[in-house]
Amino acid sequence: MQRLIFGCLAMAALAGMSVSVSAAPSRTLEEMFKLLDTNDDSRLTRAEFVGKAKGEDAEKAKARFAKLDSDSSGMLTFQEFDRVPRKNP
Repeated sequence: MQRLIFGCLAMAALAGMSVSVSAAPSRTLEEMFKLLDTNDDSRLTRAEFVGKAKGEDAEKAKARFAKLDSDSSGMLTFQEFDRVPRKNP
């Protein structure tokens, strides 16, 4: 259940939505990447990145994926994923 909740929060944040994670467990970006990488191949497909997002959220996640996929491979490496903008506390 914790993985599902964190995955939803992660996808919302990656899609550019404002998310409060004060109730969520503290995770590193690398841990977030590993949670999204459902087949454990050290790369994220667009489907893994978008996850179960629907409608406008899915469209935002797809657009974010395209921006992060710097080599247009259709996969995100951790180095590409690490370019996700983060807010400073």
